[in-house]
Amino acid sequence: MVSALLFGIGLLAQTANVSVEVRGVRLEIAAPVLSQALGLESLTVGPSIRNDVLLVRCKNVSPEVLKEKIAKVVNATWMHSPEGWRLAQTAEQLAQDKAVFDSERLKKYSKIVSDIQKKAARMSVMSEATCKTLQQSIIALSKIERTKENNDQLSKRLEQIDSNTPDERLGLLIARRVTPQMFMKLTKERPKVVYCNHPTSMQIALPFPIDDIVNQVIRDQDLWIKVAGSNPIKPKSTQVGSSDDEYRLEEYFGGLNSNRNPVLKESLSTFTVSLDINTEMIEVNTYSVKGDASLSSNVYSAENSDEVASPANIRLSEFLIKQDESKQVPPKGELKEFIDVISQGWDRSKPKVSKSPLLKKFVQPEKFDPLSFAAPEIAFAQIKSPNIVMVLDDPMATPEGFDLGQDPDEVERKTVVDANSDWYVSRFLNPIAIREGVVDRKIFGPIVRYLDQNQRELTLEEDASLAFSEQWNTNPNWVFGSIRALFQPESGGRYRSFGFGSGDESDGAKRIYGSLTDGERRRMFGNEVSVGSLSEATRKEIYRAAYFGMNGRRSGGITVDLPDEENLTPEQERLQSLVYGAFRDPTFGMPNGIQTDFTLKLGETSKPTLSATYKIEGNSKVVEMMGDYSPKMQLEPESLGRMMFEFSKPREKRSNSIEGEIQLDYQMSLDTEHIRIVTSRSMSIRMRLSKWLSLSWSLEGTSWNDPTVYTLRTLPQKYQDEIQKGYSEAEQAYKESRNRVKDEQPPIKKVPPPSFSNSSNSFHTR
Repeated sequence: MVSALLFGIGLLAQTANVSVEVRGVRLEIAAPVLSQALGLESLTVGPSIRNDVLLVRCKNVSPEVLKEKIAKVVNATWMHSPEGWRLAQTAEQLAQDKAVFDSERLKKYSKIVSDIQKKAARMSVMSEATCKTLQQSIIALSKIERTKENNDQLSKRLEQIDSNTPDERLGLLIARRVTPQMFMKLTKERPKVVYCNHPTSMQIALPFPIDDIVNQVIRDQDLWIKVAGSNPIKPKSTQVGSSDDEYRLEEYFGGLNSNRNPVLKESLSTFTVSLDINTEMIEVNTYSVKGDASLSSNVYSAENSDEVASPANIRLSEFLIKQDESKQVPPKGELKEFIDVISQGWDRSKPKVSKSPLLKKFVQPEKFDPLSFAAPEIAFAQIKSPNIVMVLDDPMATPEGFDLGQDPDEVERKTVVDANSDWYVSRFLNPIAIREGVVDRKIFGPIVRYLDQNQRELTLEEDASLAFSEQWNTNPNWVFGSIRALFQPESGGRYRSFGFGSGDESDGAKRIYGSLTDGERRRMFGNEVSVGSLSEATRKEIYRAAYFGMNGRRSGGITVDLPDEENLTPEQERLQSLVYGAFRDPTFGMPNGIQTDFTLKLGETSKPTLSATYKIEGNSKVVEMMGDYSPKMQLEPESLGRMMFEFSKPREKRSNSIEGEIQLDYQMSLDTEHIRIVTSRSMSIRMRLSKWLSLSWSLEGTSWNDPTVYTLRTLPQKYQDEIQKGYSEAEQAYKESRNRVKDEQPPIKKVPPPSFSNSSNSFHTR
């Protein structure tokens, strides 16, 4: 009984019928208590469902009925043998879930393809009339000096012109032939696929012909040149747009205006169509016979204005437990504590509730699942049926809201519900997709406990090791990000979870570095080590980083090592051209995959920097906007001095159209009483592919190896001198700029920082 309560499961009665609550607990953990409640001698759970998080509330129900409801929500079967009871999926049930998973993916990709093809269908036929209309639009745009249009309207005019360029027309013509089956090649382990008309072993053969498309693009461009001429039209003014964000017309005037050269057939020799698992678009690239890049186009799925609006979720911060129609009470107990504590994961200005009993549970997600903290209260309040059996998923634990699975935009979270006056039974329509997106508590638990034990900024080695231990290509939800941030108080920015797929370019590098042993790292610093001598785990991470990155976003790039760019051999010139051409796609640069004779080498540069925090004061909307940025700055001493000068001046008011024309009347200040001397580390991982070609990644870290907290006056003199130099340079540059700009308002008298003398602006110590 004690262990049952410990894990959030309570047995309310033990009669012929049973009453039980399972408050958001993994089946593997819930099994012993369920066994006791149901009168079973023992209970084990099958591997495919052991991490499903179960929510049960029932009163005085038949054990057999409860067993049937539980089996229904996880699509499993109760099996009995001499060893005891087992709840597991049969081969047929596994196949059923897989069929739903594939069917839902096909529906999703069919919609993407349908939207893309609708957009492609709207492309007009290139005729003399359309060419003349386009030319008139370009001429009209060239004559304006300044427009009252906002930037969005101006962008639409430019996009309308650009949509008829050979690049865009090529992408739309290709889009007409893309099929959902092409997207079905995408998987969690292969989040990006590349189709090609001349495929390497790392590509897939393009499943449709393109010769007629090539010919049409060539004809369209020839017709455009015939009607509009070959000379671009010069804009009357170099800048147009609102005063806040002017467009430079030389850069934004339109590709159709600037590109008036014939498209040659030999420049369209090789086509690639790239698909990304998390992007609703197709990327088309073409290359010449020699591998030089030619036309490129990204075609996004069209927005569907008829889309059904998503129902509003209940926000935990506004959650009210309804006792009856006329009376409401605010959240209390563990639910309120959850809301208060988890919100601090992102807000570093608030003190951490380090003694909170809830934090002790956060570090044991294997036992105290985050879905047990708030989701049960929300579910019990929303669902009127007295008896509930359902499976929860991670987004239900977030302060963003609790959704019962009816959101049409969240296909993976759609539910099958069997609800009546007595029972509410709900299972996910697509359980495999849910399970793929759930953060594994057995992996995440040790990570959080490590962070809890080391309440400081992690070293690069620690961060890389944790990144490697995390799940590949799994996006964490808000609550898991907040939990990790709670135990990383020294972090110099927003919660960074490279292994969870943040999209940062150093994702792949961190996982590669984290997969190496200390001995391998020492062996590789300054030395080239063959990839074939490394572990299978490291080779897998290299492969992922080279071709996919996280969520299909590849990090790193192939480069050509040129010792003397003024005396290049023909071979080096050709390789340099390919780096900006076909080698941008590693499926060309490494056509046979990662080879064992490639070599890996590590390098590092380190330098001391200063770390300080800043504070934002002013308009609450601005503070909210700026709160997205880190309150901690890591700067070289001269940069810190320049920043101090900038922060000593009030920010001039101006409108910001992006945020709805608010006034940016905020002020920023640096905390010069709490400065740390830290070591900024920049590491490189370079894989040599051949004599001159290599693929490289970079990652940065900070070592907090000086425990002293300095003030501006107690910093070593060399840092004080460099700070003063930066401050003086910024002050001089400001004076010179004010003298050059005659139409600006007179300078506002600055308020010097406390550590500078008001009379002479000279830096001094006290």
